[in-house]
Amino acid sequence: MNLSRLMAAIPVCALFVVAVRADTFTLVDQFTNEEFAQTSSAAPTAPSVYFFSLGGTLSSTTADTTVTATFPGTSSPFTIPITGTNFNKNSSSFASLGDLQAAFNFGTYTFSAAAIPSATLNYSANHFDSTIPALSAASYTSLQGLNPANSLTINFDSFTAPDATVNETDTFFTIVNTTTGTVAFSQAFLPNSTTSVVLPANTLAANTGYQFDLDFSNRINGSDAQSVFTLDSSEVRTEGFFTTGAAVSTPEPSTIAFSVAGMLMILTWRRKSNLKPDAADVNDYIVTP
Repeated sequence: MNLSRLMAAIPVCALFVVAVRADTFTLVDQFTNEEFAQTSSAAPTAPSVYFFSLGGTLSSTTADTTVTATFPGTSSPFTIPITGTNFNKNSSSFASLGDLQAAFNFGTYTFSAAAIPSATLNYSANHFDSTIPALSAASYTSLQGLNPANSLTINFDSFTAPDATVNETDTFFTIVNTTTGTVAFSQAFLPNSTTSVVLPANTLAANTGYQFDLDFSNRINGSDAQSVFTLDSSEVRTEGFFTTGAAVSTPEPSTIAFSVAGMLMILTWRRKSNLKPDAADVNDYIVTP
């Protein structure tokens, strides 16, 4: 709760109560992640890890510093830090889906904080897509040692919703600098039919390590009894690594034409310079003392 809200609430107790309840959850969400690793031009075939994510947003900033989620599973209660009006936290990685489900099981997830009315989300099933995200062989190869001064069309497969329960399908493609952790390139909320993105020239740095993430997201949007927006999402994602090469700019066509014309002039001058002077021109080459 901020100071101006507190001062306005002091004269009347009822106003203080209203002010406290003005801080509410506007969104609570969960993401079940199945992650693959692409380490060559061939598409991956088996998941490498699983992880879980809980989070959401608040209507405004609050004096609370954490949100607590309780649910069936050994990881309950799960404490989530608040940053501004957002809160989010990933679990550790799990080797199998069974291990993840033991820690974060199906059931009702209740989100609460001291000064905020609780919100609930029903997590009852996973909706992973059967299509494994992967870059095409040519695109994966082109990223390795990429000349960042050139643009690149990155191709990958598309997907369809696995069942009628899913009411939103999105594709996300992201490139992150592995040293700084900053996002260098991102295309978000693309239609699930998308099969390529264009990486513009000079987006990435030369001789730098990056990680790409291709995410197929199947989402169920809803709301709880308090009209808080809920998001139950199953993510199938593939990650891979690459290092760029040197940045070598390709000359513009006009520059190439100018260079060719200039070279022709030089060659012509050289040819003329190599001609033996005739008799009429000999005096031009005699120096008189």
